Amino acid sequence: IKDVRQDFGIVDRQYRLFMMYEGVESLADRMGREKLSEDEALTLLQKGLGILGQLHSHEIVHRDLKPSNIRLDADGNPILVDFGLARDLTARTQTGSLGINLLGSYQYMAPEVLFRGQKPGKAAVLYSLGAAILEAVSGSPFAGDRTAATHDQALK
Repeated sequence: IKDVRQDFGIVDRQYRLFMMYEGVESLADRMGREKLSEDEALTLLQKGLGILGQLHSHEIVHRDLKPSNIRLDADGNPILVDFGLARDLTARTQTGSLGINLLGSYQYMAPEVLFRGQKPGKAAVLYSLGAAILEAVSGSPFAGDRTAATHDQALK
């Protein structure tokens, strides 16, 4: 990507890196125009798994992986963005309540996180990637709408 603007800053007493990619669309934008073919979806899944493998090898989980947080460069390669909810699995943190664990977009949450209140780990992020790509191919991460039907489908 040739046109990247970045800046550093402190927000809520944490260091932040701000980046803006010009001319790069999100998977959600792409889905708004057209569905992905199965071949495109498989390629995106393979490359996305490679990125997640790198993150997970450093014990980092994204926790809000969804089509709008997957950017596609000019060659269709994925770029993960918005690490605001990402967590270092090696960091010592207090276990939160169910409400804290449910940060993110429920349509893409793994059932064990959504319904059992488990902390989102590596497997849950893999589920999120799969749900995002399924939506890119089929139009929905589940059959039906994204409210009650989503919950019903996830429980099955």
